[in-house]
Amino acid sequence: MRKMLPVSVLVLAGSLWTLEAQAVTITGTVCENQTPGITNATVANAMSCTPTDGPFTVTTFNPNGPTVYGLNFTLGTPGLGGDGTIGAFLNSGGMVTNVPASYANDTLQNTLFLFQGLVSVFTGEMFTINHDDGAELRIGSQTIFSSPGATVDIPNSGTYTGPSGLVPFALAYGECCLLPAELNGNFPLAVPGPIVGAGRPGLIAACGGLLAWWRRRRRVA
Repeated sequence: MRKMLPVSVLVLAGSLWTLEAQAVTITGTVCENQTPGITNATVANAMSCTPTDGPFTVTTFNPNGPTVYGLNFTLGTPGLGGDGTIGAFLNSGGMVTNVPASYANDTLQNTLFLFQGLVSVFTGEMFTINHDDGAELRIGSQTIFSSPGATVDIPNSGTYTGPSGLVPFALAYGECCLLPAELNGNFPLAVPGPIVGAGRPGLIAACGGLLAWWRRRRRVA
């Protein structure tokens, strides 16, 4: 039994510290027929606009897995233009989205999207989102960045200063002015698996319990 103790400690330490990455589903809505040539892609506008199509569901990937980003929507080639469709955009870049057939083939132009779900964050983490056209990101009650107007592909960054953990997010995105359409970024959309204990205090307590068990077993032997 004594020889097996180090293995038991390592396994328990692993369960304390390891986050089990899993795919996560986020939900969204889309407002069509927005004012041509204008994107006012704020979370407030996306939440209040009517009528909305949807909801749709997006199954994202571990950002360390099949895609280089947590979010990776990219449709069209720079300089070629075109309208694109809502369904094609939401299933681009390796993303998998369940888009209702009632609007999957509608034009992507003059649309306003709202994506909502949970994001795994830590205090002081920086987020960068590339977007074409406008976008705004809110995590918890904090606006990370706001760039709601029509634009070519640009990155916007911001630092999250709230508490660490799984936090609700809302991401608004608008497309108005021909392809390409892009929305991608370093979003850690992975759900932590079960954690036995929490951080260093949990690890110390667990090791102390194992040491006491080992001493009892030693006295019995």
